Formats: sequence, C-alpha cells, structure tokens
Amino acid sequence: MYLACPARSGSTIVSRALNTSASVVSVGEVYQLWLEDAWNVGNSCSCGAALPACKFWSEVMSHAGLSGADFRQTRASILKASRPRSSVRVLLRRKPRLTTHAEEVVNRLYSAISAVAGAAIVVDASKFPGYADALCSCSTIEVSVVHLIRDPEGVFRSATRAKPRDDWGGHPVLPARGKFTTIAKWVTAHELIAARWGSGQNYVRVHYSDFVREPLRELERIGRSLGVTSDVELDAAGCFEVGEEHLIGSNPDRSTRGRLRIRPDSPSATSLPPRDKSLVAALTRPTRRRLGVE
Repeated sequence: MYLACPARSGSTIVSRALNTSASVVSVGEVYQLWLEDAWNVGNSCSCGAALPACKFWSEVMSHAGLSGADFRQTRASILKASRPRSSVRVLLRRKPRLTTHAEEVVNRLYSAISAVAGAAIVVDASKFPGYADALCSCSTIEVSVVHLIRDPEGVFRSATRAKPRDDWGGHPVLPARGKFTTIAKWVTAHELIAARWGSGQNYVRVHYSDFVREPLRELERIGRSLGVTSDVELDAAGCFEVGEEHLIGSNPDRSTRGRLRIRPDSPSATSLPPRDKSLVAALTRPTRRRLGVE
C-alpha cells in the first residue's frame, strides 16, 4: 500500500493508524533509503536505534540478503526512475527503466519487510508519485495507491514553517518551503496521482478532513480497497495505542508512543493571513475542484 500525496499531508498519522492492524506493517518513507547512504550517516529508526543497529531493519537486510552497498549501487537507477522529470512518463504510463539489479533489490527488500514483520501488507508512506510508478514496474510487488488529500491551506501552513525533528540525515530541522514552491508541489503531486492511478482498480482517494472526522470509516474504506477487513480499534476519545515502530524518515512526531489521538486541525492551526489565503485559493482552485476539496 502506497500513500501518495505532497509533503505535510498527514501521511504519518494515517500510516501509524494502519500499522495497528494485524495484517499491516507501516515502515515510513522507504524512498529515503535511496536519497543518501542511509546506513552510514547516523540515521535512526523511529524506534530510537541507529538504522544499522535496529533489530527489525537488520533482520530485513539479512532476510533479503542485502547490504548498504546494494543500496549505493542501485541508487542512481531508483532516483532516475523516480525524479520529478519523470512526470511526463508517469502521465503517459510508460514503464520506468529500472536496471535488472535495481528491480531485484527492490523486490527483495519489500518481500523481506513483509516476511520479517509477518504482515501481508506493507505500507510505504514515501508520497512521491514517481517512486510509486517505479514500484509498479517491479515484477513481484502489487501496488495499491491511497491518494491522501489534505486541503491546500493546511499543507501551506505546515510546509512554510520549519519544524524540529529527530535524527534523520543529520538535519535537526525540517526546513520551511517557499510559498510558491509549496503550492506548485501540492498541485503537481495531486494532478499526477489522479491522472496516473485515479481510474484504476488499485486506487482509493482519502480526504484528510474525512479521516480525522471519521477515522474508522475511512480506515475500513482503505481496507476494502485492498480486499481486507480493517481491525483498527479506537477508544472513546478517538485514540489508538502505539507501541514500538520502525519508520524510515516520516514526520518529526514519528517516535511518540502510547495513546495517539486522531483529531481535526484547529482553526488557529490552519488559518492563514488574508493575502496568503487568497493566493492559495486562486492557484489551487482548478485542482481543488477536480479533487472535490472544500
């Protein structure tokens, strides 16, 4: 299961809620493994251990027969197939050109994640449509796309502010994005995702506002799209229990444990100055209408 959306869309909380299901394992943003030498630059798993020392990821690598060298050797092929320039290819549905070795590494990696976790469904919250398209070209991976849509004002408010994060890539702060960059990425990502997968069977569209209002209903709808029954449980306060997880990258809040509450954004958390509000509304209007965003 691939969560496709722009950054700051709520994919981490959705993937963590899905992770409480017995048939599902969420592993964060696997794409991050290809962006840098993740195994040697001090990156940590959300469990708190350095990535090479994490028991789960060590078992995955051992089960798959992979090493950090395999990621370094296939990095160029993965990134070329996933890069923003591949947008035209995504729209035309041309098969990405992964090398044979790169495809083999990707197949072995996801198969090992499933086997080690004992879960039939792997949730990858990597977001980027180009990487989802690259995964679709792999022979042993069946990709179902969950198109997660958060309203552009909420994304704009979050993405244009820096946010502290734990140890990933040696960067203590998730940097803020420019206003026009944020809007452009929101529009481009959603248009690509809808054009590439919107008419397919292995696709479900989830509005973040619906998810936070009726999380069980939306989680059940996601489960039905995969042909499985959702067994996620929430208490009366709308909380779910989170134990140890093994997420790559993801939101800075990825390491929190215990009871997590799913709740709508407060008006003060998403409100924008009038000028910014008008800018976002004007530049996102055609896409919002196509996606049914209020």
